[in-house]
Amino acid sequence: MVRLKALIRWGYHNDLVSDISFLDKLEPWKDIPHREKIQNKFLESDELKDVCKKIKLHMLQQRLAYGYTDSGLFLCDIDGEHVSYYAYNKYLRENSQKTLGHKTTAHTLRHTHASLLMEQGVNIGTISRRLGHENSQVTKEIYLHITGKLKEKDNEEIAKARIM
Repeated sequence: MVRLKALIRWGYHNDLVSDISFLDKLEPWKDIPHREKIQNKFLESDELKDVCKKIKLHMLQQRLAYGYTDSGLFLCDIDGEHVSYYAYNKYLRENSQKTLGHKTTAHTLRHTHASLLMEQGVNIGTISRRLGHENSQVTKEIYLHITGKLKEKDNEEIAKARIM
């Protein structure tokens, strides 16, 4: 559930960390060729930093409880190894079903995050950079299905507009 609240992309989950200041050192997912040109992204949300601190504390407690080696990973399995994307998604699907009543995936969280940012009026260029898209046109093509609240807001603005 903590991972669900954090809305953190998978690429950030397994970055090596030595202390909680890791948020300043995160690098984007680099296994996908078109992502290689993208500069580092930074997570600046105080809420997210607080959640990450709680996750890190939980992971330290798990290390002590299970006795596995400190591999320096932010999130790892009980053997101190990288959590596979498939295991992570399975965990997320099962726990979101239990807590929210519907299944979700890391990719769904990515879309939700982008839609919520759009709904709150965040600039499309900012969202595009945050998602790691090469340009904002890619973001526009993917997120043309803007949320109901944003459509409602648009309609209100148009209704207020006066021609004469």
